[in-house]
Amino acid sequence: MIRNHVAEENRMTVSGETSMASAPFGGAPDGIADSMAAELVGYNLKRSYLVVRNAAQNALDPLELRVVSMTALSLIVDNPGIAPSQIADALQMERPNIVVIIDDLETRQLISRARSKQDRRRFALTATVRGRRLRDQASAAVAAAEYRALGALSDAEIGQLMALLRKIRSPGD
Repeated sequence: MIRNHVAEENRMTVSGETSMASAPFGGAPDGIADSMAAELVGYNLKRSYLVVRNAAQNALDPLELRVVSMTALSLIVDNPGIAPSQIADALQMERPNIVVIIDDLETRQLISRARSKQDRRRFALTATVRGRRLRDQASAAVAAAEYRALGALSDAEIGQLMALLRKIRSPGD
């Protein structure tokens, strides 16, 4: 895959540390100064996100899933009867974009879609056995890929990172 090849050949230097990043997704390749941006939280979050996201996508490629599709499938597995609009809200995506993802999951027989018994105007989504199995397989693959991508961190640091990210995401919790 071209993206994998590019990721292997491009490295970035931020604050003296070298890490992997693909040129189209990771930003500054060798030799490009980004000292001002490297001091910004958002820039570092984005660069780190891209490292983890690319690792996750590479793990999902053999399963023919995209990260967003796996996330939607996971929400459906964990919330039987969830409405497409709820998935759109949870993923902060436009509803028409979620419909495309749901259509694909349904075509692949990973989920089923039925009219809600409570509100006939909305659809209720449920994972099939095949969908639950694929979600479990995808989840394990992504967890392993994330762990490898975060190889520079200890288990304690990963736990601390997760706690800090949750704190940013939900300040009152």
